Amino acid sequence: MNEQERLKQKTIGLSFSGGGAKSFAEVAILEELERKNLNISSVTGTSMGAFIAAGVAYGLSIEEIKDLIIATDSALAESEIFKKRQMVTNFLVLNYSNGFVPVDKIKEVVVDIHPLFRDVMLSELEMPIAIPAADLISGKLVVFSNQPNQFIDDDDKIVYFHKDISVIDACLASSSYPFVIQPMMVEQYQLVDGGLLLNSPANLFKRAPEGQIEYVISVGLEAKKYIQPAMRTNDVINRSLSLMRSQQVDLSIALADIHYGFPVGSASTFVFGHAERTIESASEHLKDNPLTLVNVYHRETRQSRAIDRLNENKTFQKVKNFFK
Repeated sequence: MNEQERLKQKTIGLSFSGGGAKSFAEVAILEELERKNLNISSVTGTSMGAFIAAGVAYGLSIEEIKDLIIATDSALAESEIFKKRQMVTNFLVLNYSNGFVPVDKIKEVVVDIHPLFRDVMLSELEMPIAIPAADLISGKLVVFSNQPNQFIDDDDKIVYFHKDISVIDACLASSSYPFVIQPMMVEQYQLVDGGLLLNSPANLFKRAPEGQIEYVISVGLEAKKYIQPAMRTNDVINRSLSLMRSQQVDLSIALADIHYGFPVGSASTFVFGHAERTIESASEHLKDNPLTLVNVYHRETRQSRAIDRLNENKTFQKVKNFFK
């Protein structure tokens, strides 16, 4: 048999990490993958990373995802629901004792930005997606997925939600940051930010040959370094949760084929209104620090088409001569 070799791209799983407004930087990785002519087969996303992953799974172009994230960022900034004065009012006057910002209020702000946030169910997304949230009752990781068979199922600490759910509800459940955003009740689960248990969900992909994913790219944020001690209560809480999330990132780095971390700079978790600048800064960082992928292709052996056609012509000629 006459054969030839060619390089074939491995099936890629792309994972987005949480980090609030800082996570908007992760959108820049999509431009880099497009420049490398790489296709994504499956996505995971935690917290704000779930919103980006949903855009990818829905089939939006990179520009459409950018526009969606910037519009979401602007709407949250204009609503002022994350302003300190408004959060204190919610806590003292409206008696939001388990979180400063009601999750339903966030939904009201973003639901009309795009059909994806308004009336699209997880089952309608084109690409396999998994979105984790942490359950305060069972202590388990609850994962929302449109194709759970494409993700790991051999961990007794992980539960896949058994019903369909709207994209916006799955993303919000994964984003309910403790102490800031109220937990979200979904059936018997009291759900908070998936980052408590799995901030970088790269290990949810089911690898080939059991699953379809052959190569995993994890995207996240570099750990912020501090010089001064935390003096205020919210600083202590944020730094503590960041330390916990960093352990999850370490796990992701170990399990992914490649991990890319964006510097956070001066961006803050709940300061909205700067998404466009954050994405631009991340794009510039990528130019200076390009994503280097190793072994993202494998060699495929196949019979040459030219040889196939030659053999077909020879066979045809033999048959023709036989009947002369």
